[in-house]
Formats: sequence, C-alpha cells, structure tokens
Amino acid sequence: MKSFVMLALSAALVCGQPPQPPKIAPGTPAPIVPAPQAAPAAPATPAPVAPDSVVLEAGGKKYTAAEVDKLIEALPAQFRQAAKTQPQAFTTVFLTKRLVEDAEKAGLDKKSPYKEQLEYNRMQLLAQAYLNDYSNHVNVTSEDQDQYYKANPDKFKQAKVRVIQQAKQIVMDTRGVSEEQAYQMLRAQAMLKREQIETVAGEIVKARETLSF
Repeated sequence: MKSFVMLALSAALVCGQPPQPPKIAPGTPAPIVPAPQAAPAAPATPAPVAPDSVVLEAGGKKYTAAEVDKLIEALPAQFRQAAKTQPQAFTTVFLTKRLVEDAEKAGLDKKSPYKEQLEYNRMQLLAQAYLNDYSNHVNVTSEDQDQYYKANPDKFKQAKVRVIQQAKQIVMDTRGVSEEQAYQMLRAQAMLKREQIETVAGEIVKARETLSF
C-alpha cells in the first residue's frame, strides 16, 4: 500500500511540472513568422474635371464635360442617375439622337401618321406640364376644401352618383350581371376594403380609362 501511494505522488509531481520547451539543435534556422499585412489604402478621390475637357467622343464628334452635363439634364429624371454612373448608357442616347436626325432629314415628321402622333404627344406633354406647374403654384388648404364641400353638397352628391353608375355599367359589361348584382358587387368590395362605395367605383372607372387609353 505504501509503495502505491509513493508511486501516485511521483506521477502527480511529474504531471504537474510545466512543459519543457522543445530543444533546437545548434545551427537550425529560426522559424519564419509572417509580417502583419497593412490595411488596404482607401481609393483615391478622382480629380475634378474641367468643364471644357473632352470626356466623350461619339459619331466622330467630341463632347466636353459641360456638354455631357447638359445632355444628362435634358434626359427624363428616371434616366439621369443611370447616365451619370453608367457611361455606356450614352450609347442609347446618341443612337436615338442620330435616328431622330435621320428621320427629320427624311421628312418623316411631316408625313402621316407620324405628324399627327407627334402633335398629339406634344399636346399631352404640354397639358401635363401646365397642370404640374399650376399645382405647384396653387395652395389649397384643408379648410378651403371643407368650405367648398359644405357650400356645394349637391355637386359632390351628383358626382358620387355618376361615378357609381359608371362603375356599375363597367361591372355589368365585364361580368355579364344585372344592375342590382353589379351594385351588390361594388358594395361587397367596398365593405371588404373598408372604403366608401364611391371610392371603389372611382378606382374601377379610373382603371377602365387607363386600359382604354
């Protein structure tokens, strides 16, 4: 028993000793430790471009930065950002411009039906531009709206009746149902959406007008 206790104590002393460092023979080269890598440098800010610097060439013509900016501003708002960030977008712009010039040289803008279509598009564009400009300069407060509504209740009632009648007719034509069934369908849709029946009717009439345009 005494021998077993001595053996256990010896084993504990051996296990409790700290690990000895490995022995390296003289002349052995030291291990290579990789040096820490430096963080990547931030991208350099591009230098500003002078307005008279030529930045683009298309169709044998050179365009300065000022001319390109002017072309971008002439584009519809939804295309301007793409033109600024994707220079290849100008390919479509210059191709379209060249096709327009060729069409005008051929006199297509003076021939039917293109002449009438151009005039109609011009009329639509100017009408929308006027409405946008008018709405930007007219400030109608909620008090003004309430006052007009209270002063003209009959006009609003007639408009509600008229739009409901139009919506019923659309439902009757598209669903093949009677007038009463069409009204009940409008009423059920209004209850489902928790809206006034004239609101649902107006949405149906507007959708029909959009599809018929």
